[in-house]
Amino acid sequence: MKRSQAALEFLFSYGWAITVILIMFAALVWFGVLDPNNFLLEKCISGIPFSCIDQVADANNDQIKFVIGNSLEKNIRISEISVRVQGTGNGCDGTGDATTPNGVTIAGVDLSVAPYTLGPGEQVEVALDCTIMATDLGEGNRARVLGEIFYIEHGSSFSKQSSVVVDVET
Repeated sequence: MKRSQAALEFLFSYGWAITVILIMFAALVWFGVLDPNNFLLEKCISGIPFSCIDQVADANNDQIKFVIGNSLEKNIRISEISVRVQGTGNGCDGTGDATTPNGVTIAGVDLSVAPYTLGPGEQVEVALDCTIMATDLGEGNRARVLGEIFYIEHGSSFSKQSSVVVDVET
């Protein structure tokens, strides 16, 4: 048997097996079985200049809370936080958008009264009241908060925005 014939027989024999394995792997990826979001139940990601420290969903009080910090070395004046909530459960799932005068508080205070100043390295809790957007957060549900934080850096007169994504499970 020549070397080229042996190589071709090897490719045809084992090539089918490798093709079947690749097709099975592609099907698992396509149907979301290997999606990393299915394995990471809770996470909090924010854009610069904020750092997202912690997150929690409180089903008893129908609230989603997350803690953000200032990673700049100067004050940040937060003027508005706008959020949209997507859920896989029965509540707080995008029935409407919420902004700071309607359902979102920062350090327990509504931003419609006055902007909140966050100093360098400081952290603050942001709470989203799901009862304003829906009826019940419910137990055992997952929700994703997509938010925009509007802020002004100290010494600047330009308003900027930063994104935040929070995934929680009750």
